[in-house]
Amino acid sequence: DYHGSVRSTRGVLHVVSKNGQAVAVDPKVIIELQALGPEGILSLLDAELKLGSKIKVIRGIFAGSEGEVVKLATPQKRIAVLMSLLGSEQAVELSSEDVAPLD
Repeated sequence: DYHGSVRSTRGVLHVVSKNGQAVAVDPKVIIELQALGPEGILSLLDAELKLGSKIKVIRGIFAGSEGEVVKLATPQKRIAVLMSLLGSEQAVELSSEDVAPLD
């Protein structure tokens, strides 16, 4: 499914949608957002993650799983996430770019 492949693209956290259907974003809005960050890239994820944050894995083998951040501040932007796996709680190390905060 096309939207599934877009959602699993590195850096994509959400797809703008209405009633479950993706919608186009005005190019002017995109230009304004790109102007906010160096090289047009916004880095919001790190600011949103903290110990105890509830997250959803958006890429990789655990995509779709949810967990809780139990460790931050590793050099390669990796975090440890406590997840329920095979009936027990396990800490799994993931890239912070592979998770999204749950609302």
